[in-house]
Amino acid sequence: EAGLILRQLFLDGRVRRALILTPASVLKQFQEELYEKFVLDVPRYENGIFKYRDDREEPPRTENPWNAHPLFLASSQLAKRRDRRPELLAAEPFDLVLVDEAHHARRREFQDVDSFRPNNLLSLLRELRDRGRVKCLILRTATPLQVHPLEAYDLLHVLGLGGRWGAHP
Repeated sequence: EAGLILRQLFLDGRVRRALILTPASVLKQFQEELYEKFVLDVPRYENGIFKYRDDREEPPRTENPWNAHPLFLASSQLAKRRDRRPELLAAEPFDLVLVDEAHHARRREFQDVDSFRPNNLLSLLRELRDRGRVKCLILRTATPLQVHPLEAYDLLHVLGLGGRWGAHP
């Protein structure tokens, strides 16, 4: 589904710049599947360099590595690190940020409705949105959600979706 969405949006010209965030454990697999199923040769950003599926490596072509390619993969663990956040937030805005396994973006303590302490990934997504660094977010997960309704509310809030439930968590 992610590959279909990306391919169509790039072909239509509606997206020119996109970032795909996945857990580090599936980063290479995601890259391989984008190529095999959708002929999208997308580099992945790891250890300060860009790696291609054919094992080519290249350093970032720009001072800010988050500006180096119009479409690339990075691990959500890397992107959410506090030492990487300023670099990412200073990058050119993204038309699209696609987050795989988005259920990892959550509160630290969901039982206390009045206490909002987002984890680093949820905090990053909110900051990208609030600072206008991303036009569109796609949050995906293949994991059956067994979360507190408040955690689903937080993800809907990141997407800018209101509705009746938006009045109060």
